[in-house]
Amino acid sequence: MDFFKDFNQLIISALIVTLVLVCFIIFFIYLIYRYNKNLLRKNNEMFKAVIDAGEQEKLELSRNLHDQVIPLLAISKLQVESFDAMSGQEGEDFKAELTDILSKSIDELRGICHNSSPMLFKELGLQKSLSNFFRKLQIAENSPEIQFQFPDQIKMSMDSELSIYRILLELVNNTLKYAHAKHILINAQLNSKNDILINYQDDGQGTDLIHLGHGLLSIKSRVTLLDGEVHFQSKKNEGFLTMIKLPAKLLI
Repeated sequence: MDFFKDFNQLIISALIVTLVLVCFIIFFIYLIYRYNKNLLRKNNEMFKAVIDAGEQEKLELSRNLHDQVIPLLAISKLQVESFDAMSGQEGEDFKAELTDILSKSIDELRGICHNSSPMLFKELGLQKSLSNFFRKLQIAENSPEIQFQFPDQIKMSMDSELSIYRILLELVNNTLKYAHAKHILINAQLNSKNDILINYQDDGQGTDLIHLGHGLLSIKSRVTLLDGEVHFQSKKNEGFLTMIKLPAKLLI
């Protein structure tokens, strides 16, 4: 009888110890979860601060170029047009060449201001800003053909849309720099849960080993700040695919 009593006490003691250990493990896992969650939140805050600082710098650069550099170039253009030091055909050719150079410089600076300025983006919105950028891009020789589909019902805050704009411009920049693609396809849609799905695909040279350089890391950071997911796929000679999924809560 004493044996069974001692055995039961041993079992109870073992169960108590096991329960304490399980509770300790659960508590330890909870602490790790809280630590990782706080670390992720701090990283997101850091990424957001870096991106906000970058946007502020772009806005300041845009203002300085627009308010200071472009007027000086415009005045220089007028002065060149009225320049009569050289006579005859040589003077006319010289004036025409300098005027053309200054005109192109002004246009390029205006383009930089427009692409960098959140104020202009606020006026046009995501779809029109992208359409304008792609239209100007395709004027260039050997530029890829771009097919762009972004439904009007996908509306978000300006900050969210500006992030998507920067993401897509970075993807286009990567295609132009590395892919030598002939076609780019950008498609956005809503799934059954109203999550926002954005696919970016080019038919460039592709790669079997995706290197997360500054550009792709910047894209991942921006998507993370939007509480989204991003996946990159590529194979040699089969192009590059970027799949972005953003939560429905971003819709307005």
